[in-house]
Amino acid sequence: MTRKINCWEYMGCGREPGGRHAADKGICPAAVDRSHDGTNEGTCAGRFCWAVAGTLCHNRVQGTYAGKQEDCLDCEFYLQVRAEQGSTNIRTKFLKFIHPFAASPILNHLEPVQIPGGARFITQGSRTSTGYIIQQGACLELVENEHGLHPVGHRSEGDVVGMISLLTGEPMGFHVEAETDLEAWAIHKPDFDRIPEQDPDLYAFLTELVADRFDRNGPIAERRIGPYLITDIIGKGGYSIVYKAVHLDLETPVAVKMLRHHLSMNKEFKDNFKNEARIIAGLDHPHILKVYDITSRFKTVFIACEYLTGLSLEEMITRQHRIPSDLARSFLDQLLSAMAYAGNKGLVHRDINPANIMVSKDHPIKLIDFGLACPVGTDDFMMGGNLHYLAPEVFDGEPADFRSDLFSLGITAFHTITGRLPWDAVDSGEIMKQIRHQPLPDPGKQVKHLPGSLRQFILKACEKNPDKRFQTPEEARKWLMNATDFGPDPVRRSGPVLLPGRYCCMSSGQHETRDALPGRHMDIAAATHIGHQRKTNQDRYLTCLENHSDPENHDFALLALADGMGGAIGGEIAADHVIKHLLGLSLQDDESPLNSLKRFYRKMDRDICDMADKDPYLNGMGTTLVCAVVSNNTVFWAHSGDSRLYLLHGDHLTRITRDQTLADFLIREKQITPDQAQTHYSRQVLEQYIGCGELAVQSGRFELAEDDMILLMSDGCYRHISLDTIITTCRQTTDPATAADALIKAALTEDGSDNITGVILTLRTDV
Repeated sequence: MTRKINCWEYMGCGREPGGRHAADKGICPAAVDRSHDGTNEGTCAGRFCWAVAGTLCHNRVQGTYAGKQEDCLDCEFYLQVRAEQGSTNIRTKFLKFIHPFAASPILNHLEPVQIPGGARFITQGSRTSTGYIIQQGACLELVENEHGLHPVGHRSEGDVVGMISLLTGEPMGFHVEAETDLEAWAIHKPDFDRIPEQDPDLYAFLTELVADRFDRNGPIAERRIGPYLITDIIGKGGYSIVYKAVHLDLETPVAVKMLRHHLSMNKEFKDNFKNEARIIAGLDHPHILKVYDITSRFKTVFIACEYLTGLSLEEMITRQHRIPSDLARSFLDQLLSAMAYAGNKGLVHRDINPANIMVSKDHPIKLIDFGLACPVGTDDFMMGGNLHYLAPEVFDGEPADFRSDLFSLGITAFHTITGRLPWDAVDSGEIMKQIRHQPLPDPGKQVKHLPGSLRQFILKACEKNPDKRFQTPEEARKWLMNATDFGPDPVRRSGPVLLPGRYCCMSSGQHETRDALPGRHMDIAAATHIGHQRKTNQDRYLTCLENHSDPENHDFALLALADGMGGAIGGEIAADHVIKHLLGLSLQDDESPLNSLKRFYRKMDRDICDMADKDPYLNGMGTTLVCAVVSNNTVFWAHSGDSRLYLLHGDHLTRITRDQTLADFLIREKQITPDQAQTHYSRQVLEQYIGCGELAVQSGRFELAEDDMILLMSDGCYRHISLDTIITTCRQTTDPATAADALIKAALTEDGSDNITGVILTLRTDV
């Protein structure tokens, strides 16, 4: 989405904070008036400047909004904002309800009206009997108090005014005056009340109407639900719209869910829902979303609940493809604990699937929408979205119980560890047929080294006959806790992957991985280990041998090591992203490999920044990256962060890269010594990394001689073994795979508090 410019950017007045004329002419009030922040998608009053007194336009200080109104209505910037906001609203808001060819009872009651500019057509404190949809023109919302009139909002094409008062009978909190001549559609209260409640267009209209009230661009007074102030929209679904809000007294964030009117206006559902919601609000469990409040307003129901940060399990699976078995077991244990707690209160969830499971930064689980996702006794598949996870008996009209929830949990576990759903049909009828009659694919055949107990858990939970499943969450949890075959995923040896002209090995987050690539002129090996304390392995490596003209003679090599940062999920995503994109880096370009590497680093820096900007949970994520391209006996290298590249020539070990940490800067400034840096906090503070946004890439080249080795090492490896140990270990063997294994074991013995990774290339004596 294109960012909308503010008035000081359009006018070039330089009176914004830090602007070129802010010191001598003063800061423009529109640039600091936070009460209008977000109006017309602007910063402060940057796109509502005509309502702010004291602005500077055309080198003249303006008066009050009323005094400058005539000039502002002819301003090019004002007309541009009107055009931009009007086109947005027409596409997305209420004029879609009055399409000339639409057939809806709502349209039968709309009356075209014209309102002259300057006219006040809604009065503060009145209970209006007419609401308006603006077709052309704009109006101001003005609060009147003892100090006079104060603009608080702006409405233009596609917006509505007065409708909430029409719906609820509440008095208006402000005046509404036509800023320009208005053409609008009016609907009067008696006509509005005669629209049949079963009309689906009415449901959609009411939902859009109330959602418009909570638009971030609207006045604060309109964005309150009890003690909560709506600040942003989180998401929209088929049944609800979810907002981020803040409790005004406690100043704590909450999430507020507004049910869509096609559910809330069903009296039977609404009564059942509110009764059950009161029970759910009494639940207090660390793995169940906490519900704070339930209230009815605007002919619908609002639920205020705990505001969560993190990813849904569905998003996590999409990003990581599959979840390691020990982490999946941890998720299952937490979910079963939540289900057992709710079960003791007589509740079942009825909608367990990865989208309703939230994973926070350190992997605690929250089960959301507990009992809120569908009406009591209603089949979820009739409401869409979760068909793949439903138990077969639910399709036959049987009420949901613990066993059907456990079936859904079993399918969720299958999806979590395999990265795919067990049913491949697309048509709803075919999916139901497969769930009823097709055996569940054996997860042990989908995932190598899957613990037998996890395989048995999934198969038992997903039995077609409910009597053959676990009968309660307590039984399932106890069975899982007694399993003894869980632990870190075993060592993976992937073997080389053949790409066009290239043989590659790549790690992807396993607890322990080793790979070797023997070539004619050079040998490569890599190894990684999760260490003793980390829950995930955020280190990634890539090794490639290449020769486009003769695949048997590998004249080129690419080595890379990335160490993710910014939380387990963010670090893994960042490291995965750069390593996978390196697979497409050409090693035989017309230009120098250094130029290709530096261009790649800058592209990855932008990619990671963009990903973090789009997902607040990934804020701060990034990765180190050290790469080496070996062409015959020349090494071209690039580096960002604190992973390292070494050259071992004879018995002399030379560190090629410089750590881009605060400690390195302090050493160069002679504020600390290298010995002090070993324990100084600043060695953990990176000044440069992929994702920092202002990347300065280190790069260079050097020559190799026969029997030379180059080593790429993560900080979890080199920090805990001495240079003498590295030299001795590598010179005790000519096999880089043996040397890499020995270095990993040495780091594990000395510390093992971090992920440990090493990549080694040896130039053969026959070069």
